[in-house]
Amino acid sequence: MGYSPLGLGLLSGNHHHRPNDSRGNLYVYQDRAYPVFIELLELLSFLAKEKGLSMAQLALAWARSQDFTSILVG
Repeated sequence: MGYSPLGLGLLSGNHHHRPNDSRGNLYVYQDRAYPVFIELLELLSFLAKEKGLSMAQLALAWARSQDFTSILVG
């Protein structure tokens, strides 16, 4: 089962800044990790544009290509 296929919201393409809610405490938003994730998001954004997809569509397409029987989104 695929859980959080949009990477805690990062792969939705809508989070260019750290959130001001409880998600800001998650590991992806910590000082050491966040710059690495932003760099990765830039690459994924480029790939999504090349394919004519949104970031969310690219992430879900990748999740769907894995051997999951279910993907939880929400």
